[in-house]
Amino acid sequence: MAKAQHKGTGTKRNQHTKITCMQINLQHSRAATHNLMELVQKEHTDIVLVQEPYTIQNKLAGITRTHRTYITNEERSRAAIIIANAEIDALIIKQLCDRDTIVAEVKYKSMRFLAASMYFDITENMDSKTAKIEEIIKIGTGIGILIAVDSNSRSRAWYDRQTNTRGRTLEEYIYSRDLNIMNEQSELTTYQSTTGRSNIDITITNNSLLKTISDWQVGTEDSLSDHNIIKFNIGQNNHGTQYNHTGKRYITTEETLSDFEGNLHKAIEKEFEMEGKDDTAPLDRMLAKHIQEAEDIERTVGKLQAAITNSCKQSFKIRRNNNKITKQKSVPWWTAELTIKRKRVNAIRRLYQRTKKMKS
Repeated sequence: MAKAQHKGTGTKRNQHTKITCMQINLQHSRAATHNLMELVQKEHTDIVLVQEPYTIQNKLAGITRTHRTYITNEERSRAAIIIANAEIDALIIKQLCDRDTIVAEVKYKSMRFLAASMYFDITENMDSKTAKIEEIIKIGTGIGILIAVDSNSRSRAWYDRQTNTRGRTLEEYIYSRDLNIMNEQSELTTYQSTTGRSNIDITITNNSLLKTISDWQVGTEDSLSDHNIIKFNIGQNNHGTQYNHTGKRYITTEETLSDFEGNLHKAIEKEFEMEGKDDTAPLDRMLAKHIQEAEDIERTVGKLQAAITNSCKQSFKIRRNNNKITKQKSVPWWTAELTIKRKRVNAIRRLYQRTKKMKS
């Protein structure tokens, strides 16, 4: 069993409710490591999950001395965790660690979860990697799980342009274990070099942690690596917090709501070419069928949004903007459970569409 290294004390900061995270493959680069440390300091990042870190004599190098680091002592280890906030407690789970995997139990305020940094060698069988994830799931039963991985695999499930054999194997395993892919669609890819661009870096969570992860994005900063920096936050979900609404507000009454219903009916008929459906029920059924069969769900959602927006403009007067700060949910009807179900529906739809294409 690999022996894990841990050093550093971390920097004490003003306590906040969220853990700010980064994920990056440094390609064993000294320059990329130095650049990362500057970004961590500038953005007050709490945890960094690193693949292919810069090492000297099997020890992490180039890391700010006050940061705590976790890595095995195996030659040229390819996974590490850096904790820059002294308020965060972390305990390495040695039985889960090896050259390509480092796992720590993280505690901060009321939060407790397993954080894993993993590297999947492109020459190694994917089944051995999913077996390691299975071990992490067993140890993490009942708590949150976060896995940041350079998977060296491609799949449309994490918004790559194609799905290869490795990606299909990993994707099917993730869905079978009820895990969630946090990657969001972006103009930026997680990996880019002179040979091409792809999304091979993935952030994976279980349902327990999914509710608290927000703001996943591919950073625009130069990482000095072929991999871009991934950023996200972990903390209590922000439903019910104050926000400054800068969009349009409409004045609604019973009369204008009735107008809105009629205008929305006509707008949907126009957008989806369903003229002649006077009753709402048949229109609902046709719209549901259209959504189920749509190849481009984003385009379909865009049409529906356009119909709703145009109907609001036709039906309601706009409330004057007084820059009032509202204390309520940013989307009143959205819940953490809906976030989980959205992820699951998207996953099932992608599998269905792929199966349909294979049959045809």
